[in-house]
Amino acid sequence: MVNSGALGVTFLNTIDRLIGKYLAQPELLNNRLECAAIERWALEFLVRCIYNGSKPAARLSVLARQQAFRRAIDYCRGMSVPAPVGKLAAAAGVSQRHLERVFREILGISPQQYMRTERMNAVHRELQGADGESTTVTDLAQRWGFTELGRFAGEYRRLFDVSPSTTLAARRRVKPKRFADALP
Repeated sequence: MVNSGALGVTFLNTIDRLIGKYLAQPELLNNRLECAAIERWALEFLVRCIYNGSKPAARLSVLARQQAFRRAIDYCRGMSVPAPVGKLAAAAGVSQRHLERVFREILGISPQQYMRTERMNAVHRELQGADGESTTVTDLAQRWGFTELGRFAGEYRRLFDVSPSTTLAARRRVKPKRFADALP
């Protein structure tokens, strides 16, 4: 067992050294590699505290799960159609079952639910920013991979407490605040 008091002292000493280093050279905080090293150190320290001396393999699995989660999130960011979970798992470098477990552990939802919610949020943002005349709810929903429009509308209402058509109509009713804004 690792002495938690010793870990606390090590943590405080390291933080004190880092603060001194970055006060002396604040430009280091603009360096992505430097920030990534700090993040990695902090994660490893937290894992040591959580597992408090347990097997190194257990510590690595926490880091591996977090890295797989990040790779999966990065892979599906901005996707307009859902990816099969198997493909998402392959991109994350883990099995499909492992990815399901990681998403449930971190977010409390499945990867499919995450991707669906992300696409739903994208439709919502586009409806809020749509010009109103040339944009339709159907076009946006289909562009983001929603083919069952009745189900889409119901899920949209549950998520945003308003129908997609109401979101679009509200955008159409917005009057220009200045004369210059009304010019084509």
